[in-house]
Amino acid sequence: MFISCYRCCYCHVFYCETDNKRKQIDQVVQNLDERLKELDEEKEELGKYHDILDKQRKSLEYAILDKEVQDAKQNLAKVIYIKMFLHL
Repeated sequence: MFISCYRCCYCHVFYCETDNKRKQIDQVVQNLDERLKELDEEKEELGKYHDILDKQRKSLEYAILDKEVQDAKQNLAKVIYIKMFLHL
């Protein structure tokens, strides 16, 4: 009878410890899920900012190249004018 009671108590303690560990694991998994959701939201937000910055970068690149083209056209016009002036 004593061995049976001991075994029963041991099983109960083992069950309680296992249940507590399972609850801790469930809590860790829940925390990880919450963090993953937060990171997904941050990823989406960063993606939006990346798109905005990429558009701004392209716009600046276009503005710089357009300025270089305009300068080159002006220089070409000056060279043509000087050539025409020297040939007269």
